[in-house]
Amino acid sequence: MKVGIVGSEGSAKKLARHLEEAGIHADFVAAGIQKSPTSFFRLKDYDIIHGLFMRRFVFCSLIFGKMLGKITICHWMGSDVMRVLKNTRFRLMALALNKCVDLNIVFWENLKEELKHIGIESVVWPIPVDIEYFSADELPSMPEKFSVLCKIADDWLYGSDSVFKLAKDFPDVRFLVVSGKHKHPTWLLSKKDEALNIVFLGWKNNMREVYRQSTVLLRLTKHDGLSYMVVESLAMGRQVIWSHNFLPYCRYVKNHIEAKEAISKIQKDPKLNVDGAEYVRKNFNPKFIIRKLIHIYNGLISER
Repeated sequence: MKVGIVGSEGSAKKLARHLEEAGIHADFVAAGIQKSPTSFFRLKDYDIIHGLFMRRFVFCSLIFGKMLGKITICHWMGSDVMRVLKNTRFRLMALALNKCVDLNIVFWENLKEELKHIGIESVVWPIPVDIEYFSADELPSMPEKFSVLCKIADDWLYGSDSVFKLAKDFPDVRFLVVSGKHKHPTWLLSKKDEALNIVFLGWKNNMREVYRQSTVLLRLTKHDGLSYMVVESLAMGRQVIWSHNFLPYCRYVKNHIEAKEAISKIQKDPKLNVDGAEYVRKNFNPKFIIRKLIHIYNGLISER
């Protein structure tokens, strides 16, 4: 079995690495035709074309893969589902692609229900995080300086206005901000002189050291799937404040005021989130999750 993965680079390379470790030949096939039209022709070398994050170049790659007679999978991550729900053009693309792919996969149950609402059936497959997050005998202790970690890659989706307000509410707390690889928090960067406790870290390939420096993960997204950062933060024993109630042992908040209250409570007792770490270690073991994906692959192949 040979799997060619197209789409979101960071997640695609992570998935390819997990599959390789499980004995499956898997490659990240560039970024689809967005960067190199010749990537199309590499698809002929694979049995399965796995498109990760539905964009136009992933759409084209999956259509071309189907024309080559390959098994095709469209894998939805979160904001791509939101785009399909809000944008008629993307919704029409998704419905057209649905007739061609062999399977739709989503990261979490909420995304499955949202796609089902527009007539697309899918299966849930949780994200695999690196095994290193699960292999430590002891959780890393909380940092000496109370720090709040945030991801800001889009002014609207990631709630940069709330992060800015909270940074001003807690001037003695460090707010560590990471961004997407090709997306910068331009609005928040323009406000850096008004909140000197916001520390911009940019894009990070390896997040483990950033988690070690953090007491809390603050994730105030307007829409979400199951986030790598949430699962990884829990695995590291960090506290999590999240605007979505998908997992236990996270503090669910609906707005800036509730987030402020949650930070204040954690600040009074910044203890390790041991229960959260135990939960993800029990339910998100990457070896088990990858075995489930390989089972899905084998099922699609046997149906041929």
